[in-house]
Amino acid sequence: MVKTKNPFLPLMRLWLRKYPNMVRALAERHLMYNRQLEYVRARENADSALVIRPPHALDIGHVSHNPEVYSAFYDK
Repeated sequence: MVKTKNPFLPLMRLWLRKYPNMVRALAERHLMYNRQLEYVRARENADSALVIRPPHALDIGHVSHNPEVYSAFYDK
């Protein structure tokens, strides 16, 4: 899954204007994530890394408080 630029970045710039390094990190977060994902895929394709992940995207949000949901995905 490729990440895109955070749509709330202009608002974050306003809220965090006293913390320019934090704003910079948030602004570049999606780029860093995508580079890391590309690196992992390259290592996997070169057979120099074993990547363990589900065969398809999981239908779960970023936060869930239902342990049954996590158990079901763990069992897969």
